Amino acid sequence: MAKRRVWFLQMESAPSEDAVKVGEMTTKDLECYTDLVVKATSGFERTDSRFERSSTMGEMLSHSTTRYRAVTSERKSQSMKKILVWFYFKKLLQLLQPPAITILISQQ
Repeated sequence: MAKRRVWFLQMESAPSEDAVKVGEMTTKDLECYTDLVVKATSGFERTDSRFERSSTMGEMLSHSTTRYRAVTSERKSQSMKKILVWFYFKKLLQLLQPPAITILISQQ
């Protein structure tokens, strides 16, 4: 347990490394990890109902889950914005291009 806690604290002490790892993670992977953290937390809470309030680890899990959910939500909204912009430009290009029939007539 002591080794695990030290490793966890070492990970937290290097935020730039964590940011790179999270940045390389897909949204689906992030959602899976978030769900695993939530399941682990609820398992600990079933064992000890005071787990989240009495444990530093419980607080850290709770905060991590909240942060992961915020990141996941932000990534989804960014993806939706990209898709909407893509559709907008696609439609704009269709409007700017003359129809194929007009091109054929003008070439004759």
